Amino acid sequence: MAGAAAADVEFGRIEADYGGETRVWHTISLEQGGEFHASAEYRKTSMITTLHVQGHPEPKFTTSDVLSIDLTWMGEPKPGEAPMSVEMMFMPEGMKGPFWISADAPEAAEADLAVELDGDRGRVSGTFSGMLCRQADMTTPPDTSDCKPISGTVDSGLLVTEE
Repeated sequence: MAGAAAADVEFGRIEADYGGETRVWHTISLEQGGEFHASAEYRKTSMITTLHVQGHPEPKFTTSDVLSIDLTWMGEPKPGEAPMSVEMMFMPEGMKGPFWISADAPEAAEADLAVELDGDRGRVSGTFSGMLCRQADMTTPPDTSDCKPISGTVDSGLLVTEE
């Protein structure tokens, strides 16, 4: 059927120890209307490069129990260059909160992720770690006395876009 969306498929995995519990999230991809979409994306603009990896509890799109890892570099990253920022967010109940975020955590988030590019596709793999602190809603600051450690690995395909 023309224009029909294919089902979400697993594109990769995020495996982590989060607060003493072993967890697995799936990056996903789908083709819709002749366009490829993915929850793991490497985006280059004239000023910055971002890497966004979003994991879901099953290999299908959900709005809850989602883990996102975001890295940002000025310009295009060079091999071995650390990103200027690493941010993580866990949304156990979706956008209604509470959230668990790395911003302002007592321990800075870190990621050592290798990216391989091949046209409009790529691959990301490596490790990440940090602390995620509870944030009641989008308008309140995180409670830095209520944090959980997270550390794990990423191994996923990537959608590569340039603007």
